[in-house]
Amino acid sequence: MWWSISTILTVGYGDIYPVTVLGRIMAIFISFLGVSAAAIPTGIISAGFVEQYTQIQNQSKVNTGVRGTVSVTVGSDSPFLNLPVLQIESGFGIDVIAVVRKGTVILPSDSYIEEGDILLYQTYKRIT
Repeated sequence: MWWSISTILTVGYGDIYPVTVLGRIMAIFISFLGVSAAAIPTGIISAGFVEQYTQIQNQSKVNTGVRGTVSVTVGSDSPFLNLPVLQIESGFGIDVIAVVRKGTVILPSDSYIEEGDILLYQTYKRIT
């Protein structure tokens, strides 16, 4: 068992190794801790990179515009001001794709529209 675990975890060169059963069990446990100390943070960091990359990809798609997409900057006289996204979608017959607030893309959720937001949406009926 010791030789298989040490080979899988690629620890040591075989010149110094534990001789007793307790020493081998402890060495296996410590080897797993060492490998997991590198593997767990690596997974977390790479997941963060993938999330950031996906956000950048989605933002570039929003900036180039999707066919049929309308972009509106919300002003003080806008009918969308201080309304939740769900109410805008149902009341105005539009599908909100994203909200750009101070350069950050916010995916539509329960958030309220503020003055200065850029609203990206697709219309399904005429807005009056």
